Amino acid sequence: MNTNLTWQYQIRTDAGHRIVTLSGEIDMIGVERLQELLQDAVRSAELVTVDIAGVGFIDSTVISALVAARNAAHRIGRRFTVINPATHVRRVLHMTGVLDNLTIPHPRRP
Repeated sequence: MNTNLTWQYQIRTDAGHRIVTLSGEIDMIGVERLQELLQDAVRSAELVTVDIAGVGFIDSTVISALVAARNAAHRIGRRFTVINPATHVRRVLHMTGVLDNLTIPHPRRP
C-alpha cells in the first residue's frame, strides 16, 4: 500500500487480473499518480478492476483518468471496469454520463 496526501492504493495481481483498490479523496493533486497506476495496470493485465468502495470524493480529473484507462484497455483488447462506487461517487459518475461505460464489463474486441 502506498500513502499519498489524500488517498491510498493497493494493487493485487492474480493470473492476468490486476485489482487496484483505491480509498480516500482523489482530486487533481493526486491524479498524475492515479494515471500512472491505471496505465501500468492496463499494460500489465488482461483484466483490470478498480475497486473504489473506499473513495469518498473524485473530481473531473479523476473521471478523465478512469475514462482514459478504460479507453486504452479497450483499444488493445483488454477489459477494464470500476466496481463498488460509493453513493456520492456513483452519483457523480452517473451525472457525468460515464457510469455505465466504466462499471459494465465490456466484451473483448474480435
